[in-house]
Amino acid sequence: MTRVFFLFLISTLPFTSLAQKAVPELWGIRVHDDAKVMSASAVEQLEAQLKVYEDSTSNQIAVLIVQSLDGDILEEYALRVAEKWKLGQKDKDNGALLLVAIDDRKMRIEVGQGLEGVLTDALSNRIIRNEIAPEFRRGDYEAGILAGVNGMIKAIGGEYSASDSDGNMAEELSGKELVLIGLFIYGILGIFTFIGLVSGKTGWILYFFLIPFWAVFPKLALEIRSKME
Repeated sequence: MTRVFFLFLISTLPFTSLAQKAVPELWGIRVHDDAKVMSASAVEQLEAQLKVYEDSTSNQIAVLIVQSLDGDILEEYALRVAEKWKLGQKDKDNGALLLVAIDDRKMRIEVGQGLEGVLTDALSNRIIRNEIAPEFRRGDYEAGILAGVNGMIKAIGGEYSASDSDGNMAEELSGKELVLIGLFIYGILGIFTFIGLVSGKTGWILYFFLIPFWAVFPKLALEIRSKME
């Protein structure tokens, strides 16, 4: 039985490696829209923009849009793409990749070591959250990708900051974060409201003092609903 099980494991190893999503060839192209969510003119425009940017700075940015990760892990696939494409100058490692998986609703900015100091994880997440995600929620993938690339270029040039976002603090938070904040505030207000109700006359003063804070919840609920849609 042990020998049979060992042979079964050996026989499945090739299939395990085949389960990884294939990485397309670079072919000297900077914009790979395998999901066909961008117009031909937009792809051509972005390709030209990235070529001019690369020629003037030596920094290389590439975009890969796939329909699905086919069960692969986003971070692992992004790293494999970056390693195969060898983005950036060899001695500078100054390449960056914007990877988007449409059906999985996932995206990632993979950055070479030469750009990690300027295109940080925090800035990359902010670009995804503030520039790309809002357009994607509206169904405009093309606008989201163009905005994301422009955000990456600004960040590398030291020109991107929180002020570049049109949203306020609530808009920058995800739906799950808003839910947690709402539950925390609800719990605190609930405790003080209970104290107010059972503390006699002085408690009623506290109770009425808390009424304006309870009025905030309808707005918070609308924010959460919009984030979850």
